[in-house]
Amino acid sequence: AEHFSTGFVKSKITTLFNSYPDNPDGAVIITGCAQNEPHETGILLLSLFLRWRGHRVIYLGANVPNSTIPDAIRDVKPDMLCLSATLEEGANNLVETGELVAQADDPKPIFVFGGLIFIFEPERRETIQGNYLGDDPQTAIENIEKMLVERRQMLQGQTR
Repeated sequence: AEHFSTGFVKSKITTLFNSYPDNPDGAVIITGCAQNEPHETGILLLSLFLRWRGHRVIYLGANVPNSTIPDAIRDVKPDMLCLSATLEEGANNLVETGELVAQADDPKPIFVFGGLIFIFEPERRETIQGNYLGDDPQTAIENIEKMLVERRQMLQGQTR
């Protein structure tokens, strides 16, 4: 019953996500789940909310391999990389993700993360080079918007 319900909800969210157009002028945000993380309902819902807020969201789905992160950053040049982890293995893999983003060429995307494991084990947040989004979707959206405004201001200041 749990798998059926999750699949049903995921299909409805995916339909909404795919039916709402990207804003070509919005901030580019890559979203998905950490390497070896299969639980994608939360990040898919956050991706939908971000698209509704006017951002260009590229949703990569579950289990995004860390080996693909440097190419994605180089090719897409996102403003933000947002990954989720629910399980311990996914959270552990975000440590490497943070290191990969830190090694990217400037301007680096903002690396943000969240997920259930960081609520139950808050000490894990400190092990990752990135920004924890918060314990609920509203806080996550507010933090994302604030970081994107700060990034835009910083980049505009560098071009003057």
